[in-house]
Amino acid sequence: MVLDREGPLCDSCADARLSDITGYPRLPAPPPSEVIVGPDKRPHKIDYEIWRSPFGIAVEAVENRDGGYRAEAAGSHFADVAELIARARSSIRERISRLELERSPHNGHWLMSGWEVNGRFEWNEDSDLYDVVIDGRRLTWEEFGQAVGSFEGWGFKLSIDTEGLPEDVLFEGGRNRTSDADEQQAGGGADPDPEHETDEYTPPLRIMDSSHWLPAMTVSPERKPRVH
Repeated sequence: MVLDREGPLCDSCADARLSDITGYPRLPAPPPSEVIVGPDKRPHKIDYEIWRSPFGIAVEAVENRDGGYRAEAAGSHFADVAELIARARSSIRERISRLELERSPHNGHWLMSGWEVNGRFEWNEDSDLYDVVIDGRRLTWEEFGQAVGSFEGWGFKLSIDTEGLPEDVLFEGGRNRTSDADEQQAGGGADPDPEHETDEYTPPLRIMDSSHWLPAMTVSPERKPRVH
């Protein structure tokens, strides 16, 4: 995280600087790592991270390997951190408990095991295209295309998942919206009318962070696939 051109800073160091400047209470240490075993008997070592975004407190549960599972929970700068930890832990366990891909008995390619697949986009340094992470596995776009091959010729819906984002952060036309009342609570100058909203929100400090909030997606076929 880069804070007012200082950094990159670790989450704890950034939190200390933000606490000194804004008066926000220091965030607690994250809970210890844990190992969760999925239905395919694969063990998943999950680490927890707690940090402040421009919009509030974020808790992430992250599998400590390339690709891997990830879940987030977030709230305002005054949210109950213990509740956010519980939400992130529940979310990561629920995701690990189900498998959305299965191996094809014919060619060994990954295939969708049901009607819907959930994953996230992740940067690929060796390609102009993002990779896709599903079931804690990194897939290229070619492999993802093979995974949906049973639905060839039929329609689908692609939606971007905002689970874990603070409820007071809305997205309209690709722009963040927040109420001036929230800005006032966070320490910025604000219009006293809590019903008034602004299209642009500038936090009291410049915070740049590209390591969190990777976009996720859900793909749902619109009708039953034919059987190969």
